[in-house]
Amino acid sequence: MFPIFIPSRGRPKCKTLSHLPQAWVVIEPHELPLYRLYHSQQQIFVLPESNRGIGYVRQQILDAARRLGLTWFWMIDDDVTAFYEAINQKSIKTTGEHALTSAEEIITVIPNVGQACLEPSQYAWAAKEIYANEGHCEACVLINVKKTKNINYRPHLKLKEDIDFSLQILSHGCDNIRVKRFSFSSPKVGTNSGGLNGLYNDQIQLEESQKIVDIWGDKYCRVGKKPTGRTDVIIKWKAFAQAAKAKINQGSEYGKDG
Repeated sequence: MFPIFIPSRGRPKCKTLSHLPQAWVVIEPHELPLYRLYHSQQQIFVLPESNRGIGYVRQQILDAARRLGLTWFWMIDDDVTAFYEAINQKSIKTTGEHALTSAEEIITVIPNVGQACLEPSQYAWAAKEIYANEGHCEACVLINVKKTKNINYRPHLKLKEDIDFSLQILSHGCDNIRVKRFSFSSPKVGTNSGGLNGLYNDQIQLEESQKIVDIWGDKYCRVGKKPTGRTDVIIKWKAFAQAAKAKINQGSEYGKDG
C-alpha cells in the first residue's frame, strides 16, 4: 500500500487508517497536545504553521511527498468512516486496507493518471464499470507525484481546492479517475464538527466558487446551485478536458482563454 496522509483539524479521535505503518495524521502545531492523547508521535505529521487554510495544508503534504521521493500517495479526509466494495449492485463493507490496495492495482496500470479517487458510497453500488475517467477527485485521493510535479494547490483557496487541483491536472493533459468498484462513506458536507465546518455557509461558498471562475474563466465554469440547493461552482468537466487536450495537441498551454 502507498503512504497515506490524513489532514485533520479539530477531530483528534479520527482513526481512519491511522493505525497503518505508513499513515500519518497531518495536524496544525497548536493541536499537537490534543492529538497526542489519541495518536503516537510516529503517527503524527505536524505542519509548520496553524490556521493557513486547506490549500496550504494540502500543498504541505504534496511538498512532503516530493521530498520523500514518493511515486504515489493517498490523501484521505479525516471524516472518512468506512469502505465498501461493489458486488452484484450491492455495497459490501470491507477494510480500508483491502479497498485501497485493490484500487491501487486498478489505478496504477491505467495510463496518464494524474490522480484517482474512490467513489462516494451512495453512488458506487449501482456502477456498471470498474472505473471511469470523469469529474474531479475528492476525499479519498491517490496522487501520482511524477504527473503532478508542475501542479500545486493554491493557498488562497479556503474551499474548492480539490476542484482547482483537478482542473489543473486536466489542463496539463492528464486524467482524473474515479474507481467505481470501491467506495467510502463520510458525513454529509457541513454536518460534522471540526475540519472545514465553519466555512460551509452560503456566502463563503459563493466567494470560493467565484474564485474558481476567476481562475479558469466562465466558458466551462459558473457559480450555481447543486440539486441540494447548496451554492457551488458548476464545471463542464468533459468539455473542459476535451478543450485542454486539444490545446495541448496544438502545442500551447490551456488556461482561462480556453
